[in-house]
Amino acid sequence: MVHISHIVSCFSLSDKSVDAEARQDSNPGPLAPKAERLPLDHDATHVVVVVVVVVVVVVVVVVVVVVVVVVVVVVVVVVIVVGVVVVVRVVVEVVIIKVVVVVVVKEVVVVVVIKNLQAYDERAMSYPNDWKDEGARADKRPLISPRVFK
Repeated sequence: MVHISHIVSCFSLSDKSVDAEARQDSNPGPLAPKAERLPLDHDATHVVVVVVVVVVVVVVVVVVVVVVVVVVVVVVVVVIVVGVVVVVRVVVEVVIIKVVVVVVVKEVVVVVVIKNLQAYDERAMSYPNDWKDEGARADKRPLISPRVFK
């Protein structure tokens, strides 16, 4: 098995006059005894991996928290808007429609009924007073008493 550093050194543009033996002595490769190999910095690699994992976990947690907060805010805003719309609708329905319409219709009906009764009373008063002798209309009071509408 050939070590990658040996392959890279064969294709490098550095000084070819360096002896292969010297190159092999400076970097013995994976087949050399354990004591001759270059030591790998396992602690630095471990720290980098831990830092990357912690950063990824923190970013994921922050994104999840932000999404949850945004969803909660949207739900609260929708509930508030729906509540306001329902309250406004009830107020419009009850106050404006029922109260105003009832008051206006009541006033219009009362005015129309009174006008009709007055017209009826005036027509009745214009007829010849044949029953004057009996005393029924001698005092010219209306046929229908206004006390009925009080």
